[in-house]
Amino acid sequence: MRYGRQEVRTAYHEAGHALVAMHTIQLSSVGIERKIKRGDRIFRQQRGWIRPVRGSKVSLEENVIIELAGQVAEKMCPFGPGRDYYTASMADMNKVEAGLKGILTDSERGEYLDECRKKVKRMLKHHWPEVKALAKALLNYKRLTGRQAERITGEVLEKDSRHLPRMRSGGKEAKAMSNQSLLEGKLEIMTPDEVAGFLRISRRTINHLVATEAIPFVRIGKRVVRFKRQAITKWLREQNTHKKGR
Repeated sequence: MRYGRQEVRTAYHEAGHALVAMHTIQLSSVGIERKIKRGDRIFRQQRGWIRPVRGSKVSLEENVIIELAGQVAEKMCPFGPGRDYYTASMADMNKVEAGLKGILTDSERGEYLDECRKKVKRMLKHHWPEVKALAKALLNYKRLTGRQAERITGEVLEKDSRHLPRMRSGGKEAKAMSNQSLLEGKLEIMTPDEVAGFLRISRRTINHLVATEAIPFVRIGKRVVRFKRQAITKWLREQNTHKKGR
């Protein structure tokens, strides 16, 4: 099925919002089309949106990054930004400006937003296959629930992991050996799941730390991320020191 260029741009725009949002909050739904009822007739309006789960808490920086992600993703899409790109971008920026008003000066705001845009671009480049998969699904179905979006991105990551070398011993045995080595301090190179277990935090948090470059990691090729145990231990010690110094 063929789609109009503007519809594709909208799909990438909302996929960018959704991908970044999924690393910081729990997503309720995302879509590129609204139904408007007028009398007995129902009209379809092409307009994107994302909704977080009610009660989700997000920091100011996370909110800024989520709002900027849509315009950055649209600019990176196959057709580039469309005629209403600046209108949509201004709508996002108005929300950002309202959040930063009274906190930063004009010059500080400009520097801060430039840094956030760079961070968003790095995040989207790293997760571009997931963005493409979300955009394709939005074009097909017009609306996705948070669970559907997570399943789609998970399938992309799982597909990528199939190309990695596996341990000969399978399933539970391989995982048990990995966990035992981790506890004994023998495992020098760790996967994202192993780091999540080591730090006792969720895989989603690890993904967010990697995307924002807040944790030391090594990139192998375009998609594979690994962690050095020594670097993680040092990073953890520094986090604890910063906390005590406050």
